[in-house]
Amino acid sequence: MYQQYAFNRVFGMDSFSYKEAANFDKAMSNFTTQIAVAVTAVYDFSTFRTVVDVGGGNGSLLAGILRANPSLRGIVFEQPPVAARAKEHVRDNGLAEQGGRWRLLP
Repeated sequence: MYQQYAFNRVFGMDSFSYKEAANFDKAMSNFTTQIAVAVTAVYDFSTFRTVVDVGGGNGSLLAGILRANPSLRGIVFEQPPVAARAKEHVRDNGLAEQGGRWRLLP
């Protein structure tokens, strides 16, 4: 019982919700990665310097856009718990090395 309270305090949600959120993130990331290919194929981002993805989840769409447009900078604006998972996603996919091109805002 005390473990559950500690988990709630650290993560701001119960452990079931945390696992559910992680599964949802994975599903949306896989789907969005595919969508990003289509979006970058049909939309010309060359007139922009920065793209902001409000409610961008773990940053999959923005990652696809930035990969296809090396001169762009991007910002993912998301709720704090989701922004924390977005930081992990960026790091795990080798995108953190792009330094100043990325910003994650909770």
